[in-house]
Amino acid sequence: MLWWISSEPEARGRGVGRALLGSALQLLTELGASDVILFVDDDEPGGERDRTAANRLYDASGFIEYDRLHSYRLER
Repeated sequence: MLWWISSEPEARGRGVGRALLGSALQLLTELGASDVILFVDDDEPGGERDRTAANRLYDASGFIEYDRLHSYRLER
């Protein structure tokens, strides 16, 4: 199971995310995984946690969006 991959902002655009994802997918295949589900926190584009580039990587890697999960919180 893969919970999280990330690269530091100064390392982005250098293929680090692609290498991390590729290594994770290779290991999952070696462990016998036949399906991979990727969960993404898709924050507002342009914000501090903008996932636009990551989403392009997932698309280019063959992932297909099939669901959106909405989370709700009640602050008291």
